[in-house]
Amino acid sequence: MHASGLDLNGAQLRYMAQGYTAQGRPADYLPSGLLGGAWAMRASIKDMGIYLKAAAGDASTPAPLRRAMRLAQTPYYDLTSEGMQFGLGWVITPFNRANQFQRLIRRPEHYHFIPYRGRKILHPRFNPYALIGKTGATDGFRAYMAVIPARQVGIVVLTNRFTRCNGRLTSLANEILLRE
Repeated sequence: MHASGLDLNGAQLRYMAQGYTAQGRPADYLPSGLLGGAWAMRASIKDMGIYLKAAAGDASTPAPLRRAMRLAQTPYYDLTSEGMQFGLGWVITPFNRANQFQRLIRRPEHYHFIPYRGRKILHPRFNPYALIGKTGATDGFRAYMAVIPARQVGIVVLTNRFTRCNGRLTSLANEILLRE
């Protein structure tokens, strides 16, 4: 990945799309600052494609990166009443409940994860048959990436308008990804 990072230089900024606030006003580009790694990652479309292939477990991904990705996508905690699990930055949804698909594609626009009693998973194991996703937002943008490694499929949806919640974005992406 060659056009990704926390802060962009002047030449890279020329190619960055204009982001918009939730109210539709142009959003300013903000440097990442002290905690940039928590919110300020920016990437080109080409780099997002490379990352998506790695997340889906593509065989051309170098073995050390593939192992690191699997470690991050392994569930370590159950934190919601919806059966979702959490890895290292990834949300893992095993396909083992009735109506699971409808729940994943019909989230309300204002959807938020609602944590409940957290439960540590005693024997964490990577599940290639799960829907594994990650949302993100920064400076007038919102993104969602999801993969099902066993099927070698994935999707990235990018918007250049910030929204407070990601329900509509994840529902759209999941509907496309889960089509047979």
